[in-house]
Amino acid sequence: MEVFFGEDDKLARNWQNLKFSKRLIKAVNSPKLKASLLALGIILLLSSAFIPRVFAWSNGGFISAPSNPAYGTHDWIVQHAENWLPAVERKWIDDNLNLFLYGTEYPDNSGASYGTTSGYGDTVNHHNYYNASGFVTDDSAANRAKAEYDKALVELKAGRNDTAAIYAGSMTHYIDDLGVFGHVMTNETHHDDYESYVETRTTSYNYGVFESYLVFDGNLENVSAYDASISLGRNTFNDNGGTYTANWMDINYNWNSLTFKNRCGESLDLATNYVADALHTLVVSAFGTTVISKISTTISCSVSSSEVTDGNSITVSGSISPVVSGKTVTLTYKKPDGSAFNRTVSSGSDGKYSDTYSLSGVGAWSVKVSWDGDSTYTGASSSSASFTVKAKSDKVATPTFSPAGGTYSSVQNVALSCATSGATIRFSIDGSEPSSSSTVYSGPISVSSTTTVKAKAFKVGMTDSDTATATYTITTTPSPEPLFGNWLIYALIGVVAIVAIVGGVLYWRKGKKGPT
Repeated sequence: MEVFFGEDDKLARNWQNLKFSKRLIKAVNSPKLKASLLALGIILLLSSAFIPRVFAWSNGGFISAPSNPAYGTHDWIVQHAENWLPAVERKWIDDNLNLFLYGTEYPDNSGASYGTTSGYGDTVNHHNYYNASGFVTDDSAANRAKAEYDKALVELKAGRNDTAAIYAGSMTHYIDDLGVFGHVMTNETHHDDYESYVETRTTSYNYGVFESYLVFDGNLENVSAYDASISLGRNTFNDNGGTYTANWMDINYNWNSLTFKNRCGESLDLATNYVADALHTLVVSAFGTTVISKISTTISCSVSSSEVTDGNSITVSGSISPVVSGKTVTLTYKKPDGSAFNRTVSSGSDGKYSDTYSLSGVGAWSVKVSWDGDSTYTGASSSSASFTVKAKSDKVATPTFSPAGGTYSSVQNVALSCATSGATIRFSIDGSEPSSSSTVYSGPISVSSTTTVKAKAFKVGMTDSDTATATYTITTTPSPEPLFGNWLIYALIGVVAIVAIVGGVLYWRKGKKGPT
């Protein structure tokens, strides 16, 4: 990024001020001018109450507390700018991000306060003015940017990062204001409408309109807050000798024009880059280049239980602080015999990790975790977490059946029981061996046909019981016969048949003899 500043500006300002002062001294000696100046002063004093408040980029509204700062264009610019800093340089801002964003309100918001600091309600020092040659004629905003930079530097060196963030946020306000063409002009037509259009499209970090214009220039330069404000304002004023000056923007105000919109995007990009440079310079001024050293981390380690039964699982968990995601965490398990082995997992988006492992081996165990670090963060190791693996105790009692297996002539409701308190009984009726996934016994089993029931009892920390087996044979009893048996029915049928035959024969013989 080319930066226009240096002794030429200062010499030119001093020379112009000297000549102006001499002329003013001579002129003030004129009685007529004294009277005119007195009248003008009275008019200005009376009219000042009616001069509208002019702010630059929006803060998204004012709040009285820093816990949840309103979000506007200032916040949008400076948050993108600080994210262009190396992680080691911006950590103090990230740790105090709400205060940093809140600080961008300080120039405008007289009601803002934090600790011993308070807002300014400044409505007159948001501009820098330049002559046709690009020399500075009024550096009000640049001087305010320098004043806030100096305050932030003192706080940062003293380790008061919270108040440093406040002043740094305020500093950025007086820099990025100069990306607005109305802040390098004295009689612009468009001002509030320009800022309002941008405001409604920068109400969140990734709103989706102007983000495409933001391109980090790839180089963090040593640029003071004063010079950042001056250089940005000069570019806004005369486009560094180009076409799209502040005057051009005011005359050609048209958001439907891609050229106009692109120039606005360019100004936002320049503002963001200059703010990044000023923040970088602030950090290096406070700490020197040694700030580039890696950020220290810690990693924690805890186990889900201090005692685990052999064959069961344990969960080891913890986190990397500050949060580092997607990194390999190594868990080193040490067994009772002194041998060790490693397992690896990855840290999540919240920096946390977790590993569940099935243990085998009775005795004292321990586990510790570590990660190797990267280009930004140092690695870290945890202290050891100890736990004991206990052997399984006595075997669970074998389940019993009631009634016992045998032959029955009716449906049987078979009840199962186990003498071991707290044991879970599982059973099968298809001949298979019961396992830890078999049906859990919860009430009598109805047996209506010949069935083999197998049952086994389980309890954590104990050996599974032996399998109990019982076979139930269900027989069907035939229905009772009539009192005298079926022969009586057949005899009665025979008698009826004989009577019918004899009667028929007698009737036939009588008919043959005729009447007597």
